[in-house]
Amino acid sequence: MMVFMEDHLLSPCDREGRVMGDNKAFLATPYQEELRWVRNAIASACRRLNIELISVDEQVAAGDVIAGIHQYVRSSDFGYVVITGLNANVMYELGLLHQAGKPTIILSDADTAVPFDLRSAMRLEYDAQTKDEARLTDQVAAVTGQLLRFFDQAERTAIVSGVGRSPTLTAQDIGASVFRVAEFEFEDIKNRAARAMGRTGCATSNIMLLDEGSFRGWRLKAKCAGGSTLIVKVDLNGEAFEIDVQE
Repeated sequence: MMVFMEDHLLSPCDREGRVMGDNKAFLATPYQEELRWVRNAIASACRRLNIELISVDEQVAAGDVIAGIHQYVRSSDFGYVVITGLNANVMYELGLLHQAGKPTIILSDADTAVPFDLRSAMRLEYDAQTKDEARLTDQVAAVTGQLLRFFDQAERTAIVSGVGRSPTLTAQDIGASVFRVAEFEFEDIKNRAARAMGRTGCATSNIMLLDEGSFRGWRLKAKCAGGSTLIVKVDLNGEAFEIDVQE
């Protein structure tokens, strides 16, 4: 199967001169020799897009490794997480990335049973049989371009309005068997947040862009039965990052 790397698929944000160049990506991966080619492909894609790739084993030589992980997660703009084999350390780092509201690109092979709560996340399934590093590099570069497109405020405005949104990358576009893009179903996110807070009859009043420190996403407000206001921060993983209720 051929991989088609059209200019608009490979690096749309770079082409438009908006968000490429100064981003940092945290890498969570099992440090196993059989997965070195995956790590190399991710690193090559980052070099192509001028992204600084942060790997704990290269950054933290000694001392408190956990503190180092927390620091590098906080300072990153997004993450790559290789969940092949469901390594415990990798899953811990994935949890930290999501807790910090960092958008993540999840990679796995076909044999990994993806946990149910990750099946809607942005995920690329690679071919572990061929171990085609060049092909995976192209795929990771294209998927990263898709993610970075969400960093742009105009794109996030279009996602909310449903008007003028850029075409979404598909598995067929990059020659992958499985590729999912994070979905931003704001009504569903609001309803799940309302249930979590024990609120009913919540009607969305507005959704605004939110760039707060290193966080990028949206702030959704909804009026609920009884007069309370539900406020939900929605991250670029398509999840409720923070929920608040104002009485």
